[in-house]
Amino acid sequence: MVFILEYIPTKLLKTNFSFSTEALFIELNLRRKKWLLCCNPNKSNIGNHLSDISKNLDPYLCKYDNILLMGDYNAETTEAAMNDFLEAYSLQNLVKNPTCFKNPIKPSTIDLILTNKYRSFCHNLTVETGLSDFHKMTVTVLKAFFQKNAPKIINYRDYRNFDNNIFLKNLSQELNDKT
Repeated sequence: MVFILEYIPTKLLKTNFSFSTEALFIELNLRRKKWLLCCNPNKSNIGNHLSDISKNLDPYLCKYDNILLMGDYNAETTEAAMNDFLEAYSLQNLVKNPTCFKNPIKPSTIDLILTNKYRSFCHNLTVETGLSDFHKMTVTVLKAFFQKNAPKIINYRDYRNFDNNIFLKNLSQELNDKT
């Protein structure tokens, strides 16, 4: 599931994943910079999954200088397939703290946020939400300034003292004044 604020321009990109791979490729436009965002759920066979991600990522590399991949990869960055993938695309993992506590004695960092623009992010952390039995939520903040939207003014009518006759009289008067 991906939540993006409605005023951030986005576009869902076409992909050609195999049946076993579930992922979304999304274009984000943030302050004149395009980001390629890839979100995917957990995978058990990381080699096949990363191969499928690569096949879909390669056509977009010429269009996007900024890449952000996130999800439960079920693989640490030290594993051979993941390490090769990171090197091939010059990606770094923003998550440094353990995220999975299935083995409380030896927790692992398998929920990853990968990017080729490491310095564009700050405040990378993991948070216990109580929503999962083993995983912590991973969080990062993009270093960017966004101009605040102007507040929307919504006018409401107070109908507690509404008098239909007075309303019709005022409406009739305003219409006569305009003609």
